[in-house]
Amino acid sequence: KAASGVVLSTFHSFCLRVLRSEIERLGYRKDFTVSSESETRTRLRRVLSDIDGVRDSFSPDLFLERIGMMKNVDGGAQLPPEESEADERYAKWLPEVYERYQSALRAANAVDFDDLLLLTLKLRREHPSVLERHRQRFRYMMVDEFQDTNGVQYALLRTLASHRNLCVVGDD
Repeated sequence: KAASGVVLSTFHSFCLRVLRSEIERLGYRKDFTVSSESETRTRLRRVLSDIDGVRDSFSPDLFLERIGMMKNVDGGAQLPPEESEADERYAKWLPEVYERYQSALRAANAVDFDDLLLLTLKLRREHPSVLERHRQRFRYMMVDEFQDTNGVQYALLRTLASHRNLCVVGDD
């Protein structure tokens, strides 16, 4: 009985649970779907096929990788520095591809795996009542494998950790 209020989950499953009950505040329907890896790749291929100059010249997988990096750096659309000339070519098209990809997800009432975190963070930032309810519900938190926490996950923790009751465990 003492542990009945304990929530044990990954960041993504926790955020999915939050969004299932609150996503309508962000303009999505409650019956949203989480896009699988293959659905995500297919959706991006369709987006790329609609953009002249990108259609046959670029790898969808590299765009997916760059979009994931954008979403996980700090919670939105900031690119890490380019590493090569090829990255520069992708960087030129990335803002448009990103915007069209997100629009395609939204039109399908779908989110991708990274959006689970981003949308939960957006929900907390735009709806203080939701954040306060979560702060009251989750007064004590522990994060294992903290060294693997990315920027968005850290931002999610910071929104909740107002009570400073946070324990982290990780390798140096």
